[in-house]
Amino acid sequence: MRPRRRWPALLRGPSASPLDARAPQRCLTYRSAGTYRRMTRHGFQRWYAFVVLSMRDFCRLSPFNLAPDWTAGVFIVLSETLYACVGVVALSIAADWADLLHSRQARTSCFMAIFLAIWWAHATAESRFVHRFEGEFRHLPKAPRIAMMVAVPAVAALSVWASVAVGGAMHAYLNGAR
Repeated sequence: MRPRRRWPALLRGPSASPLDARAPQRCLTYRSAGTYRRMTRHGFQRWYAFVVLSMRDFCRLSPFNLAPDWTAGVFIVLSETLYACVGVVALSIAADWADLLHSRQARTSCFMAIFLAIWWAHATAESRFVHRFEGEFRHLPKAPRIAMMVAVPAVAALSVWASVAVGGAMHAYLNGAR
């Protein structure tokens, strides 16, 4: 019979106190490093699910919105796409890649590929993570949920501002290059 394995307090979950006298005091070993990596990835999954759920709650505030889940997904995907396109344009300006900036077809193809990749990733993540963490999100106190419901649309609105700012920088770059 194998002895029961004792995990460090960090890996046992939120109920374990780091000051627990019974918790073995050892660092992460190779054997437990995979568990630590899974927990870190699990934290990102929880964060993304909370973003989706708070955006859904925000979209449910409107009495005229007939599909709040779909609307929330579109807002999230569009804001992520705008941030990614901002990064691509800023990188192309910094690296002086004029071909991508001058050609409308290359720019549109690049942005559509980014949009489709983000849409696929969002659909996959939403189908896998949201249902898993929805109960945990609903049991959060009301104040953090309201704070997330305000912060997530604000970050989505910032993506529009960032894309307008980088669009102005791209316009200035293209006019200066001529």
